[in-house]
Amino acid sequence: PFLFESPPRFPASHSGPEAVVPNVVHAVFVGGGAFPGYACLSLLTAALVWNPDEIVLHVDTLPPADGAWACARDLAVVRQHGPMTAAERAALPRIPLQRLLPQHRSDLLRARVLLEVGGIYLDSDTYAMAPLGELRHFEFSMAYEGSRFSSGKLNNGLMLGSPRSRFAQILHASYAQWDGSGWDSQSCRVPFQLALQHPALVHLANYPERRWPDGGLAPPVAGIFGGRMEMASRANLSQAFDGCVALHLSGMGSKHNTQKNKDRKNRGYLHFMLANALARMAAPPASIRVLAARAREGADATASPAKRLCRSIFFARRWLRAHKDRRPALQMLPAPSRFAPAECAHPSTHGPSTV
Repeated sequence: PFLFESPPRFPASHSGPEAVVPNVVHAVFVGGGAFPGYACLSLLTAALVWNPDEIVLHVDTLPPADGAWACARDLAVVRQHGPMTAAERAALPRIPLQRLLPQHRSDLLRARVLLEVGGIYLDSDTYAMAPLGELRHFEFSMAYEGSRFSSGKLNNGLMLGSPRSRFAQILHASYAQWDGSGWDSQSCRVPFQLALQHPALVHLANYPERRWPDGGLAPPVAGIFGGRMEMASRANLSQAFDGCVALHLSGMGSKHNTQKNKDRKNRGYLHFMLANALARMAAPPASIRVLAARAREGADATASPAKRLCRSIFFARRWLRAHKDRRPALQMLPAPSRFAPAECAHPSTHGPSTV
């Protein structure tokens, strides 16, 4: 059944030539346990493709020191929030304390961060694919998920907002009505209902959907690939993802044992994400801002930016190999940028056996 007889309009205002969304990427990891290797790859793609001023990784407790965490620390500034605060619990009054899950806090924390300081929220299984362009010129942006007629969801794996944006205020306040039920009700369905009520306050990426010349669905500008998507089965991966600024491979936390994750491993999606990031690298390592930010914090300041960048790239490749992600044929992967460090640019290089 269709949601609408005719598609609604979302006339969000464009800020003009000046971006209003801070050039800062935020990521959230709460609930404890080891930091995932695929999440380090997400941070790495953001650093290379978007070159933000800073990547801020919000955690409750520090993960164990291992290769993935070392990779994250090379790229991100860590903000430790500690146990859930009284103010956070007050923002979720309808969820009993004993039912509060890390996922609840993660959803609330990302909404609160964008409300208070603004920036670009990137989920741990969302990957930067191309420059954000005009998305930073809207007060608030989310990605529409699915067909314009048959889905009632926005995807919160990528959100962009200016500080104290009006839609972020409405979205954050809506958590007070959530009872904790439904995996994606508050995360995806409620934001879409709020967008229908306040269409001028939020820009919807992917709306309406893009089509191939033959009529098939083309990759979204920013959105979700949940399963066996038509465009991803095309032979040329560069064509399959053309025009996509960010890709949310939902369900990466399922320990790689679901059918859709097996499909992704067989098709080499994550190898492509890494190769694409190196191809999109628009500045030499010394001009990658997050590496400079980490050096200012005293993180292994003796190592050159190129060495620290290669360390993260080597870790990502070794992690992919250890998890048996199939590397596509080299001719399927884009060539690295001239700015990519020679010692780690080629897909076959894995570096030393330890980070």
